[in-house]
Order: sequence, then C-alpha cells, then structure tokens
Amino acid sequence: MKKLLFTAAVFGYLLFVSCASEIPISLVTEESVVATLAALTLKAYQPPPELMATALPIKQDPADGSSIEVTQQVDENHNLEVGKASTELPVSHYIWDIWGHRQYFGIGCETSAAVDWADYFGVTVSEFNFQIRLPFSDNPDLGFVGSVDGPWGQVPPYAYGVHAAPVAAVLQEYYGMKAAGVKGFTIKEIKREIASGQPVIAWVIGNCVGGISI
Repeated sequence: MKKLLFTAAVFGYLLFVSCASEIPISLVTEESVVATLAALTLKAYQPPPELMATALPIKQDPADGSSIEVTQQVDENHNLEVGKASTELPVSHYIWDIWGHRQYFGIGCETSAAVDWADYFGVTVSEFNFQIRLPFSDNPDLGFVGSVDGPWGQVPPYAYGVHAAPVAAVLQEYYGMKAAGVKGFTIKEIKREIASGQPVIAWVIGNCVGGISI
C-alpha cells in the first residue's frame, strides 16, 4: 500500500451500561484495555507545545553523515491545527525538487517516504537507521506492526506497517525536524499544506479486494 504525515481514523465505542454489581469481571477488563489503548493513541497524536514555536535540538547521527543541517523554513503564523487556516487555495500548486526513490524494505513505505520528505528539507536520513528507530507495537498508531519484510496487504496484528505519529516522533527526536502526525485532515486541508510549500505524507488505501462479510 502506497502511503504518500497525515491519517484519518475514527474510533467508535459502544458501551453497555448496567448496575456495577452486575458487570462481569471480563467486561471490566476489556473496557480498561480499550480505554488504555485509546488514551495512548490520542497521546501519540498530540504534538509537543513547542513544535511550531522553537526548533527542536538536533541529535547527530554518525551513520547518516558527518553533520545534519535543518534548512526548512516554517512560517511562524502557519498553524497545523485542523480547521484553523483561512488562506485561499490556488487553482493549482506544485512542489518542485522533491524526489522519490525505490524503497528498500518490503513494507517500509512509511520510512521510504520519510526519507524523501526529510531530504526535501536538506536533512539526510539513513533508511535502515530510521526503520530500526521506529518502536514496535500491535497498534500502528503507537509503533510498527509486524516484520518490515512481511507480505503486503495485511492488517494488524499481522505484518502491516506504522501510522503517522511514530514516524513524526522519530523525525522530531533524532533529526530535529518540525514534523507532526495529525488525524482528521480533509483533502482541502492537505491542499492547503501543499500550497504553503509544506510536503505531506498521506496514508491512503492502495487496493481493495473482494471479501466475505462477517
């Protein structure tokens, strides 16, 4: 699945309310697990308060070269929060001088895209190093799911990949970049980012096949 750092997801929870004394122990356990996972997911998509105010410290990676220089220029008035921007969109807009490359890992398209995204801003990133810095999890909002050499087209808990928040976290922590993992972006908001000269990595559905409803 091609994944061109924004995702959209909706979490629905159906709660059955009854007297506390009648709630089975197993139900309480399941609800607590769901609540914990939901809290961790929401926390993963909260950008640090200083993200748009100050530059993050750059940690040099010897394997990525002798030095790392962050050259991106971010407008201080530019806001990543959904629905806050009000500028008119142009009829069309192109971002030049951004190049893709053939990904090294079987389902490492997120890492491959992150490498190209960083390169646009003048930051050289080792694809291998970036991949191993991603955390592991059964929840793609928290870390990489499965083996990066696994087959394409599966869903968690099988080999799947990772969503935006962990990718943004690695770009922030190891490369000092002002990356943000955001959910709920509309097509118009993605266009606005591009029109402002900010490339985005968007997670999209690459293919659908027939199945059996359950």
